[in-house]
Amino acid sequence: MSAESLRRALAEAGFAVEVEARDRLAVIRPRDAGAAAAIGSARERVSAIAARHGFTHTALEIAARAGLQSAPAADASLPGD
Repeated sequence: MSAESLRRALAEAGFAVEVEARDRLAVIRPRDAGAAAAIGSARERVSAIAARHGFTHTALEIAARAGLQSAPAADASLPGD
């Protein structure tokens, strides 16, 4: 189980991300909004890849746009976020 091997596997699957390992949790940081959207629509696939690399949980970290206090409501993944 390593963050680097998971990052490589996700890159081979077409996901541009950075990965941080926190015990058995993989924190996945998309490189841009397009990567975040792709991961969001393929959660099961991303989780399956992470599981094959020994991770039991995944977290998608989404950062606010540079220079903004918070992301606009239209960028919310779920209604009401």
